Parts: sequence; structure tokens; C-alpha cells
Amino acid sequence: MPFEVNGHRLTNGIDISFPSDRKVTCFGLPFNERKRVYQSGKHGFSCDTFTFAAHANMTHIEGSRHIASSDSLVQWPTDLLYSARLLNGSIDRDNSVHVADASQDESEAVIIKTGYLHQKLLEGNEIDLTGTNPPHLDPLLVHKILEWFPNCRILMVDLPSVDPEKDQGALKAHRRFFAGNNRFIVEMCCIPPELMTGNYLLSLNMIDFNSDASPCRPVLYSINQ
Repeated sequence: MPFEVNGHRLTNGIDISFPSDRKVTCFGLPFNERKRVYQSGKHGFSCDTFTFAAHANMTHIEGSRHIASSDSLVQWPTDLLYSARLLNGSIDRDNSVHVADASQDESEAVIIKTGYLHQKLLEGNEIDLTGTNPPHLDPLLVHKILEWFPNCRILMVDLPSVDPEKDQGALKAHRRFFAGNNRFIVEMCCIPPELMTGNYLLSLNMIDFNSDASPCRPVLYSINQ
């Protein structure tokens, strides 16, 4: 049932997380694994354990601790909803992402849709992206996004990483975005190709892990006046 937030009528949410019934990995890490510890018939209840690497196996959110040498406590974002802008991105010959100039607005989250990860779903139930040099963002594009959207706190992509798979640890796009305080990156989104560009409200639906990355299930809500 639609409800209103600050005068905006929200329609049904659109899940843009990587589907949980598929397996994906990258960066040489193993696939996630689910193991049944107890079966309900014998013990009266069921219990599963999961082994995963958030960076490689699922849609995840990461903060500046991802590139920091310290092991400080992560202060994850806690707002219920964020204003978001969805942009189309195209993949250039050098495997970097191009985004057309955008009009400036006050969006707190910017989502770049290239179709990359959604297309990979066609390759099977287990997708290993290790050694494939997936597309990435140029630090100059990150700089432009921060100019177009000065309130941007959350940068979201449908790629394994905003940086190249192998860059000798430079992580230039990460460092450019994390140069500001209290910013976060969400990677490995899976965005339906038919989803239109424009403004949305965003719910992150994340887990409060004391780690440099945490699983999340971002959901977008269309805004109808």
C-alpha cells in the first residue's frame, strides 16, 4: 500500500540488490556458502550458518575504513530514507564508465546504472568475475558527481568495484569519494534495465557489522507527487 513521506507518495519498492538465489564472486575470493547446522525435524528448529565476503559475494556498503590502516569502529548511515538520483552510464573502450553531464540537485545518493551486473546474470547461477577486468569509474567522474550533487553521501554502482580490478592498491576513485567525511559506497547493485533514470527515495536496509563492508539490500521508491 503506498504511503507518503514529506509529501511524496511512494509506490512499491524496487529491489536493486544482487539476487540471493544466485552466486557471484570476484577478486579471487570463494563463493559464499550456506550450511545447515540443525534440521527442524530432529532438533525442533532449523539453523543455518553462512560464510561470505561482502566485497565479493553480494551487494554491499563500504565506508572509509575500507581504505584506512586503522581498525576504528564504523559509523554506518542510519537514516530511514535518502533522496536519490539514478543516472545512466555507458562503458567506454578503456572499460571506464561515462556519464553524461547531469543537472545539479540536492540528492544524497547517486546511482549509476551500466547494466553490467544484470547482464552477467545471463551467464549462469555461479558467476566468477575474477580476472575479467570489470568496468570501473574514473576518479574524474567521481569528482564531477560531487560537483553535480554537492550533498551526495552515497555513491552506488552495478559493478564489483568503483576502481579497476588491478591498480596496485591505488584505489583512486575510492579515495576521491572518501576524501569527504561520512560518505559511503555501495557496490554490486543489480539494477533492472527497464528502470528509468530520475529521482527516487532510497532505503539501504543494511546490517550493522563492525567491518569495512556490510551486506545491504537497497530498495528504491518512485516518487509520485
